[in-house]
Amino acid sequence: MILLSSKLFAGVEVVKPELETLAPDEGYAVLWVEMYGALPESMRLSADEAFQSGYSMKGIVGGANLHIVKLEQGRYYWKEVRGNSRIRFRIYEDFFSLNVQSGTLNYGGHVSITLNPRNLTGGSTFVNRSSQIYQELNKCCADFLDKYPLVYSGQGTDPYLETFWRANKTAESSSKSPAAPEVEGNQHE
Repeated sequence: MILLSSKLFAGVEVVKPELETLAPDEGYAVLWVEMYGALPESMRLSADEAFQSGYSMKGIVGGANLHIVKLEQGRYYWKEVRGNSRIRFRIYEDFFSLNVQSGTLNYGGHVSITLNPRNLTGGSTFVNRSSQIYQELNKCCADFLDKYPLVYSGQGTDPYLETFWRANKTAESSSKSPAAPEVEGNQHE
C-alpha cells in the first residue's frame, strides 16, 4: 500500500492510500485526530475481533491529522496513545469507536488529544463534525467521495449525512447538480 501525505488547507495533515476497489468485506475508515501538547509516537486503533488487524497511526503532527485507512468491516476503537517510553495514555473503548461498513467511507467523529509529558497526563474529547469532514474530504479526496458514500458510523446517530445523501439523490434524479451545504463559522470548539 502506498500512502500519500500532504500538508493541505489550514494545516491539516492528510495521509491516504491510493484509491482502490474494496473487497466485499472492506471499507475505508476516515480518522480525524487533533493533537495538542506533546506529540505521540503513535495511536492505536484496535479491532473488536482478535483475528482482525487494527491500525497504528504514526507520523502525527500538532494540530489536525486526517488518515484514510482500508480496514475489514467490523467495530474498531481507539485503544491508546503512545508517547515516549514514559507516556502511555489509555483511551476508553466507549469513548470513540466506529463500525466499518463494507463499501463505504466510515467517519466516526473527531478525536482531540492533549498530552502533558511533564505531568505524565493527558486528556481527550470527542465531537461529531460530519459536515466539516465532508468538506475536507471534498478538498483532498474527492476521488474517494466519487466512488464510495460517506457514512457516520460512530457513537449515536447523525441525521446530517443521511439527509445530505437523500437530497443529492433527489437532485441527481431531477438532473440538478448536488452541492454540499456550507458550514459557517469556526467549527472547532
